[in-house]
Amino acid sequence: ELYIGYTQRIRRKFLAIKEHIDAGRLGEVMTARMTIYNTRPTARQVYLRAPHANPFTDEITYMADMALWFFQPRKPVRVYAQAGSEVFHEHPDQMGDYGWAVVTFDDGAAACLGGNWALPEHWPATVATISMDIYDGHKDVMMVGNERVPSPYAPDSSVEVAFLGSAMPGDWAVGDFVGPMRDETRLFLERVTTGKDVPLCDAETGRAVLELTLAMEESARRGGEVIELPFKG
Repeated sequence: ELYIGYTQRIRRKFLAIKEHIDAGRLGEVMTARMTIYNTRPTARQVYLRAPHANPFTDEITYMADMALWFFQPRKPVRVYAQAGSEVFHEHPDQMGDYGWAVVTFDDGAAACLGGNWALPEHWPATVATISMDIYDGHKDVMMVGNERVPSPYAPDSSVEVAFLGSAMPGDWAVGDFVGPMRDETRLFLERVTTGKDVPLCDAETGRAVLELTLAMEESARRGGEVIELPFKG
């Protein structure tokens, strides 16, 4: 068996969305808006190691995973995307700042997925902030103080105001590491040792997510051309 580390689906609030969808409490989900916003210091670290990286395949991929998960068993059939690169103007594909995509599913349902890597230098996320319209009861917990909060991703970056819980892997708290990466590891070990069903991204879904984000990338590269799925690029 193969599982993909799309860690963000293991966050408590997103597991709750999946639970309510599967229980039928939200009715049939027909549309959604999912965004993930990052900071410029974090983006610089990404581009240092991978100049061809971009918001689609490196971060919106987490939103694509959750969109396919929430909209199951429906399949995506069409993608339209746009991107820009004014802040990170040296990006080789001119899609270094942001990316937005509209994904259409086989029954007419649609999801708008977006990401932005050009937010202000001291945007109060330790890594990224995630928002969804289909579940709007969550409020970020904000910490404001005189002592700067260091970024766990960009060594030279820190902020005076921080959204607690915005570090995507999790956080160190009371001497222990807590958060989605620890929970994801525990679920994987439980699957290996007991065989129980776990809400991790399996190989088939992981491939579908990669195909979807590559189609977004290609649509943006072609100036917004509609890409039919399955993607043949």
